[in-house]
Amino acid sequence: MHQNCTAPARVASYALSIVRCVPGTDINGTPPVPGALTNAFQIQESDAYLVWHTVQCQLTAMENVNQPGGPTIIAGIVLDQIVLQTSGMCTGTELHFKASWTRDDCQCS
Repeated sequence: MHQNCTAPARVASYALSIVRCVPGTDINGTPPVPGALTNAFQIQESDAYLVWHTVQCQLTAMENVNQPGGPTIIAGIVLDQIVLQTSGMCTGTELHFKASWTRDDCQCS
């Protein structure tokens, strides 16, 4: 056990994505019905909220919680959330966030 030292802090950037298929034109070029597009939009909006809310709540809940033998999250921040435009008939949302934690690998206490 070492005296007068501080456990190192680590910081990582994360991206959490959800991608879903959305209605598009069929092989004959017929567009989807408006109700299908509205439903797809509502699902995407719900996904975006759930991703943001879940990450924000989990980062807050994990801050400064000492886990025996595990890391202690000392700070977390949600940065931004973007709409993903993927190839084909898929779209989604991606949330960017950072977390910092300590782990007393050097046995400073």
